[in-house]
Amino acid sequence: MTANILEQFNIKEDFKFKDTDRQRQYLELLRKAEIAAKDRTFEELNDDIEFLVLLQHFLETTVDFIKSEPGMIERDSTDRLEGAWNKDQIIDFFYPNLGMIRNRQEAEVWVDDHIKIADDGEIELDSNLTLRELVPLTPDIPPYFIIRGSLDIGNSRYLKRLPKGLSLTGDLNLRGCSEIEELPDDILIGGQLMLDQSTAHLFDQAFDLRQNRQIDSVILS
Repeated sequence: MTANILEQFNIKEDFKFKDTDRQRQYLELLRKAEIAAKDRTFEELNDDIEFLVLLQHFLETTVDFIKSEPGMIERDSTDRLEGAWNKDQIIDFFYPNLGMIRNRQEAEVWVDDHIKIADDGEIELDSNLTLRELVPLTPDIPPYFIIRGSLDIGNSRYLKRLPKGLSLTGDLNLRGCSEIEELPDDILIGGQLMLDQSTAHLFDQAFDLRQNRQIDSVILS
């Protein structure tokens, strides 16, 4: 019963949360739902108010946890995401924007070692990333970028927009990014969104996204 419910909501059945406390709470709720549903028909469960309340709590809690750990939701299709970058585009972006990389060949090695590129074009980095003052020739950040950590792009005055599909488990520093006019509607930030006077115009939208549980907290300094 519970596995079918997870499948209906397009959630991986065997995933594990990186946060141990979230994983513990998830397993406890899952176990309660499984015990309550065991050997009972759908009609019986549908008439059980206590079970429905338990199930609603389980699903709402799981979705909240997933929003804090991007990449946990399966896509319905492996079709390539619209506007997704290929590997060459990703290398060309990181080459001038990572200070420790001296040439494109080193950038390719770095991408191979650190970036996971999915078939649908989603890319994933399992660490913090600092891209201070993005250069004018490559100001855009790759779309569908999952960062299991924080992203620091402070003082990137040439950056005019953030990509769709940007997800972070940590913080996002936008201080000094004065040309960004708005935040993507689908952005997920598990930590703090850091703004300053040059990005204060983003605060109202950030507050709304926080109310929607897409941003954990917003700091304006």
